[in-house]
Amino acid sequence: EDDLSNYIRNMIVAAPGHVFHARDYSGIEAVLVGYFAQSPQYIRLAKLDVHSYYTAYALNQLDGRVKSADLPDLSWSDEKLIPHLAAIKKEFKDDRNNLYKHLVHGANFYQGAKGAAEKILNETGKEYPVSLVAKVMGVYFELFPDIKKWHRSTWQQVEKDGYLRNPFGMVHRFNKVYDYEKIGGKWEKKPGPDANKVVAFGPQSTAMGIISEAAMRLYFERFDEAGQFLRLLVHDELFSEV
Repeated sequence: EDDLSNYIRNMIVAAPGHVFHARDYSGIEAVLVGYFAQSPQYIRLAKLDVHSYYTAYALNQLDGRVKSADLPDLSWSDEKLIPHLAAIKKEFKDDRNNLYKHLVHGANFYQGAKGAAEKILNETGKEYPVSLVAKVMGVYFELFPDIKKWHRSTWQQVEKDGYLRNPFGMVHRFNKVYDYEKIGGKWEKKPGPDANKVVAFGPQSTAMGIISEAAMRLYFERFDEAGQFLRLLVHDELFSEV
């Protein structure tokens, strides 16, 4: 009741005779992570339910609440996999939504365990030990090694070129993808302050490009049916007053 966002939403009302209508892109950033990581397997899961898949394997390793025999298998057809993921989502809804759903995005964009724990606390009010968050993030990278490979190759590209260009031609320049430290007479490097921005740029900016192009097509090519009703772009959502 005291959530400020609810007050703000309730101040926005449709005109007489109109209703609000929203269409969003399902998992657009996760799908694009799979695209940039060149992982068809991850793209498939992102379109189905990568959060529930991850939840099942994490709970299996942490406390055995999901038995090994009940783990979803990527060799299954969509017809078998989709209802199995839906059942996991229903049974472990709180775990999935409060922890694992947040960690999917955090891990994809190279957020540290401490930062992820703080963000989850701020957004859900749930407090998780940093050690637990680090452990279950490790499970994620075991499941999807292509994500870490993509991180490393993207950092190396930026260190060489100084910038990234997304499929829409948008360019972003970065200053410090690595930190260097001299240890035992040799320079050692580790991900620096721009490391997470570097890996986030491709999926996030490409999602913005896709959504913006969709809005422009609706406005300029389908104005009578849809374009005239557009009001806002909200993250991955086209918001209209119809």
